[in-house]
Amino acid sequence: MQIEIPDTIYNFIVESLGKDVSDTLVEAFLSSLAREDRIKIYIKLSREYEIKASDGETCWKALSYIFRAIAELEEMDISSYQDYYNLAEYLSFKENNTEIVKYFLNAEKLHAEFHPRPQDKDSFRVRMEYCKKLIEVAKEYLRKKSSRGNLSTYNCAC
Repeated sequence: MQIEIPDTIYNFIVESLGKDVSDTLVEAFLSSLAREDRIKIYIKLSREYEIKASDGETCWKALSYIFRAIAELEEMDISSYQDYYNLAEYLSFKENNTEIVKYFLNAEKLHAEFHPRPQDKDSFRVRMEYCKKLIEVAKEYLRKKSSRGNLSTYNCAC
């Protein structure tokens, strides 16, 4: 699918904001939605990226969207990597699972090293594994909330 936007808008996003155009437009769209719809879309986006996760960036996007869904449900804000880390710590505490922080640190490293330099195959494999484990932990957390009736309106079939 291809969408055309005016050159003026495209150039402003790239030159003035220094951001990826697609990500910027997705974020603008998501911020315009009601909370309930945003949570549903976060869950669907996470699933979509998880299915396609063959590289660090795609796997990170799957994780980031499922984390954003959880953050919305827990009334937390995610606007920085520190916020993602704080959510990982929160989940670690709530689930009594110290491995969650280890999973997150490796997932974040997978994402952080995607652009500047290639990772060796073993490091990449291990970090992908940890990122996918954390996605599973996050999905299980959402399932638990769903079974308690907190997610009935979100159709959380993670």
